[in-house]
Amino acid sequence: MTVIDSQTTRWCMGLKSVGLRDLLDEELQFLRGRAKLALLDLWQPAIVAAASPAVLYLSFLIIGDGPETAEPHVIVGFVLVFLGLLILPAISFLQFKDMVSDWRALRSDLEGRRVECFSSVTLRTPRFEDKTASDSPSPKSLEVLPKSRLVLLFNGAHPSHPMTVNIYEAVGPPESPAQYALPSELALKVPGELQQRATVERRRLTNAELDELGHHVKRLRRPPGSLVVLSIWFAMGLTAAVFSYQDGDFATWEGQYLLVFLGVGAAALWQVSRYIRTLLACGKIAKDRASGWVVVLEPKNADRARQEVLPGSGAVWSVDGKPSPWRFQKVSEKER
Repeated sequence: MTVIDSQTTRWCMGLKSVGLRDLLDEELQFLRGRAKLALLDLWQPAIVAAASPAVLYLSFLIIGDGPETAEPHVIVGFVLVFLGLLILPAISFLQFKDMVSDWRALRSDLEGRRVECFSSVTLRTPRFEDKTASDSPSPKSLEVLPKSRLVLLFNGAHPSHPMTVNIYEAVGPPESPAQYALPSELALKVPGELQQRATVERRRLTNAELDELGHHVKRLRRPPGSLVVLSIWFAMGLTAAVFSYQDGDFATWEGQYLLVFLGVGAAALWQVSRYIRTLLACGKIAKDRASGWVVVLEPKNADRARQEVLPGSGAVWSVDGKPSPWRFQKVSEKER
């Protein structure tokens, strides 16, 4: 087995990547079969594409040469035109694109002849797993094909049905790091109840962890696309309102667009408030990066999880050696 040598660790369903191994002959045979099935499944977008001209012909039978009155059957005909010209071709194209991408990913896995192994970071079973249904056990180990994301083995057995997963990246905590006592000004802020339940110390963030924090700061500072789109719409509506007022036609604009304008404005305001909260949290994370420390909570009770918390923002950095979900960055589909 070849271990992946990188400070950034790959994770899948809470399990850590432990390396790659070669595919066995029977596994290669199984993968060839999956690739053939992926090609055979192309009949699905073909059927959708073939339905498009049939729907258009049906709309022609309903509309005919085009009546002058908008009767109900005419409305149905125009809906069918929209369905045949736009909706069905778009669905067919997207299905075809996804299936070809899946087939290419399987072919890449066949050429690579490797499978990535994921394993539990700790042998201690978290308490929340007791609530998991017996027919849906939590994963202790996974073997995933790197390109297609197809699960080859789930807890050492083949899945009962094809299953794909997402693979993420995050920097794992260092092994056996040096830990130090909290400075007096920070120790005074630790609640007495917490001090009774856990030993509270701190450690230095590694360079890789600091780089990851910097990446999160840049990501969080970027305004979301929904905010940009809503702001543009609101600005366009406001501009139209101003011109209508200057032209003396504001009553017409008010009657036709006021409700839509208010709805867009409310949505934009909500997005702005969320973005402001994100920026405030981002500022605290930037200060955590500048300080370079993380607080370590070592529980005195073995049933509790060991946690690492960023002191300024209060964000949980890791739990039992696993990065918190908010840190996970999905591995780019470009790898496929």
